[in-house]
Amino acid sequence: MTVEMLLEGLTRWEWWAIAGIILLVAEAFSSTEFMVWIGLAALTLALIAASVEPRWEVNLVLFSGLSFVYTLLGRRYWRKVGKHTDDPTLNHRSLALVGRVCTVAERVTEAEGRVRVGDTTWSAVAAPGKGPFEPGTEVRVIAARGTLLIVDDKPA
Repeated sequence: MTVEMLLEGLTRWEWWAIAGIILLVAEAFSSTEFMVWIGLAALTLALIAASVEPRWEVNLVLFSGLSFVYTLLGRRYWRKVGKHTDDPTLNHRSLALVGRVCTVAERVTEAEGRVRVGDTTWSAVAAPGKGPFEPGTEVRVIAARGTLLIVDDKPA
């Protein structure tokens, strides 16, 4: 039996099943979280085509619709599930600094200033009603807005 004979003998549902499996395997190697939904649509269509055998036009419309619906549902699901992390400040460096003690590099007032955290200086402002803090004073980061640190007196 040659490959050509084997390929000619495949029915429509088998082609959809093969396409779905190829897409899911490709997803496993790429981790795009996109091909999985199209692969699932192809496998769903394989089940439909195995039982009903719709015309090729209906196959394409069903595949498009299933891909769209699965992608929407999948993205909504991953948006909820994907937010859980052991370290929520991992990609928010300024938030990771909250609670750290740093040294004032340039006078910090409620309007402007700079603090030294490790070997880097950050823009900083004093917390409302606090400051000004003079260079060399140790302060604690109590909040962050983007790359701006809000600092307060260092507790004893």
